[in-house]
Amino acid sequence: MFAALISSADKQRDDAFLDGTALFCDGARVTFRELDRRSNRLARRLAGKIGECADVAATASRDKVVVVDMAPSERLVVALFAVMKIDVAYLPVDPGFPAARIAYVVNDARPLCILADRRDATLVDAERQFAAHSRVRTTSWRPTTTAFPRATLKPDERLPHDYRTPLLACVLYTSGSEGRPKGVRLPHKVIMNRLCWHFVTKFSLSLGDGRPDRLFKTSTTFVDHLQEVFGALLRGVPVVVVAAATTRDPRALVDVLESRGVTRFVLVPSLLRMLLAFLPPAGTGKPRLPRLRLWVCSGETLSAELLREFFVRFPSGRTICNFYGSTEVTGDVTYATFESAPGVGGGVPIGRPIYNTIVYLLDDAMTAVARGERGEMYVAGLSVAAGYVGAAEENARRFLRNSFCDVPGYCALFRTGDFARVDDDGSLVFEGRTDAQVKVRGHRVDLAEIENAARQFPGTA
Repeated sequence: MFAALISSADKQRDDAFLDGTALFCDGARVTFRELDRRSNRLARRLAGKIGECADVAATASRDKVVVVDMAPSERLVVALFAVMKIDVAYLPVDPGFPAARIAYVVNDARPLCILADRRDATLVDAERQFAAHSRVRTTSWRPTTTAFPRATLKPDERLPHDYRTPLLACVLYTSGSEGRPKGVRLPHKVIMNRLCWHFVTKFSLSLGDGRPDRLFKTSTTFVDHLQEVFGALLRGVPVVVVAAATTRDPRALVDVLESRGVTRFVLVPSLLRMLLAFLPPAGTGKPRLPRLRLWVCSGETLSAELLREFFVRFPSGRTICNFYGSTEVTGDVTYATFESAPGVGGGVPIGRPIYNTIVYLLDDAMTAVARGERGEMYVAGLSVAAGYVGAAEENARRFLRNSFCDVPGYCALFRTGDFARVDDDGSLVFEGRTDAQVKVRGHRVDLAEIENAARQFPGTA
């Protein structure tokens, strides 16, 4: 879709758009034209590197994946587009991950290569463990990439793909109930369903004066990065790339939001709590964040207390949303919006399903529960992922056949592991988990994974 956006602008000779800002990062500016050309060059280099060190034909029975091990920067965004331009999925790993986790992910996903902008012991160890049964190589970020053509890739420059199967965009590893991370396979079509819902609703981007209204501050290992990066750039809206350290410093983060004129902000409730503790109540000082009108909370439970505190800081002119979902359903599948504090009490609703999505509340016998009763949430529709990487038993347990609907696109039923009920207003209210999973700064963590890691130490029972 990004290539089509650039191609359309090029044909219309829309130089104002092509030379407009796509990315801001550490004072640097990257235009849409530059982003396209740089990703084309890197895509060609990647395709060549993969051809040198991997038998692509031998990988036909598994997903074609490139591990992207890079810190937030404009280079990271270029890398994501480059990988997808050769019809390969990207698998992000955080450079701050423990060496054992990176090694596990690399071994489990069996990537075609690793794209990194650094070279350290953690990366070398991951390669060494994988080298025994693969010709995987690391492609470093080097200036020599400029030697490759910058023109749009031709179909024969992409890696071969069996179009009878979904074309994957990315693979995201999440905490697993068996003590090991699981790779969630997200095709392009499920990501576009989520983004298109944003494009045509009140949650769409402001396209007015061309100033950036999206902050890319979420780790690419977390599903919300999809809307932060692609949700903006596919609409021709600039993105501000910030380092992880900035999100941990409320003063620095507020300064960035104000100076760049951000109008829409996605964050987990724990980050919202930190910002509200820093911001003064309304009427007690200089108004802060005057352009930031839309706040989107996702990834954790939003409490009624925190919602009320938000409106103490912003009594009017702001909308705050409560989104619900998980990586297996491409992030968010239900939403609720609030423009004032009155009437908020008890649990904060997670709202109603987004487009092309059905949510079922079922009991242990897979029968729909009555309104007001608690049931386990199951999700069907165009947001459901294409299962886990190499986990047949887990796929059979979590991705079920939908016996309630046989419409194409709704045949799979994802078992969320979350309880919910329908309130008197017809909105869904989250009622807790069926297992031992918890959320830490928006990231899903299964206590079984912690227990499994603790057992690796001598003397731990």
